[in-house]
Amino acid sequence: MRVRNRQELLGHAEGELRFARELLLEVIEEVIRAADAGAAVEGFLKREGEKLEVGGETFEIRGKVVVLGIGKAAAPMVKAALAKLGGEAHALAVVPKGQREELPGVVVEGGHPLPDEGSILAGRRVLSLLQHLRPEDVVLCLISGGGSAMLEVPPPGITLEDLRATNELLLKCGANIHEINTVRKHLSLVKGGQLVRLCAPARVLSLLVSDVPGDVKHAIASGPTEPDPSSFSDAHEILCRYGLWEKLPQSVRQWIECGVRGEVEDTPKPGERVFEGYRSWIVVSNSLALRAAAEVGKKRHLRVFLSELSGEAREMGVRIAREREKGLHLWGGETTVTVRGPGKGGRNQELVLASSPHLAGRSSALFSIGTDGIDGQTDAAGAMADGATVDRARKLGLDPEDFLERNDSYHFFKALGDLILTGPTGTNVMDVAGLLNL
Repeated sequence: MRVRNRQELLGHAEGELRFARELLLEVIEEVIRAADAGAAVEGFLKREGEKLEVGGETFEIRGKVVVLGIGKAAAPMVKAALAKLGGEAHALAVVPKGQREELPGVVVEGGHPLPDEGSILAGRRVLSLLQHLRPEDVVLCLISGGGSAMLEVPPPGITLEDLRATNELLLKCGANIHEINTVRKHLSLVKGGQLVRLCAPARVLSLLVSDVPGDVKHAIASGPTEPDPSSFSDAHEILCRYGLWEKLPQSVRQWIECGVRGEVEDTPKPGERVFEGYRSWIVVSNSLALRAAAEVGKKRHLRVFLSELSGEAREMGVRIAREREKGLHLWGGETTVTVRGPGKGGRNQELVLASSPHLAGRSSALFSIGTDGIDGQTDAAGAMADGATVDRARKLGLDPEDFLERNDSYHFFKALGDLILTGPTGTNVMDVAGLLNL
């Protein structure tokens, strides 16, 4: 997949800065290629008669096979799995809005980053699909980022509006993805390993596309098939720490309080019997995409440096821009944004905006993208800046600090023509940022 506005991005620079932008665009396209979830599933599965090989391990198929895809990469993963299984599986794909594809079986579009009616419908479809399973059946779960919002089976008494309000508070408070998903797991009847409960007594196998730091399986899409080490008490503590408890809908507070008191069953924990025979594999990750991106620099005989992307986006942007050593610097991971202003943007665009004043006058270029092609609630994957960005902006009457103060990175880069547009990529392995110092 290529960057759709490649020529526009290259047209804003000449000489060394054009070269820098061109190389970084190659890096972006290599990241997306390496994160191709469909290709990863295709290489991970093999079927011969009644034998199913998954990641080098062989499983006997004695009953029916159910394929369940959830998340931003659900469509290509399900398509690849059905091709390998010979089209004999019962399938359901829960995909992002606007990414419906023609697939055998049922396709449901769920909301993201906030749940919607489609997310609730997806939950009902999943419950229906998993009814009447037998011990000889196999459920192949294909899970990727975004699934937390796109699939919802809320607890009794909690409405969709309550869930949306809670998720909106979580996404704006500055909590990291592990903390956010700890809360989400305890406001659901399908997250945090509870999907495995619903599949019982069938065998469950999961292929995961990791979009979380450290490739922690139970944090990917809130871990619907993974043992959950967190508790209702942990969720309560997180909500209090970020000052959200009194802002929550009453139904949400009541449910969590019931959980803390042990009046409702917690998510299944590591070692519980429900996970006997369960297996899971990470087939695509941020680290894999980052290593592929590094090869672009090595082929140009550049020094390559790999680091973790984390923390507040604007602070990380400044730290990245202050890196002066010549070569290609790559960061992988995920930042957070504490929203203070009324503007439009995403964590990658905010990171690049914060970095741009510190690049001024240098022979350097920088980008940051979400590998899913969607940064925040915008149509951009991220943004690009270089040593001339601030000068170009000021000539247009744009003040980077003003836009940063208003969390309005999208309109800053839109005016400059420096948004990175890929469209939805069909995968999600967190974010990648790159800085080239010449």
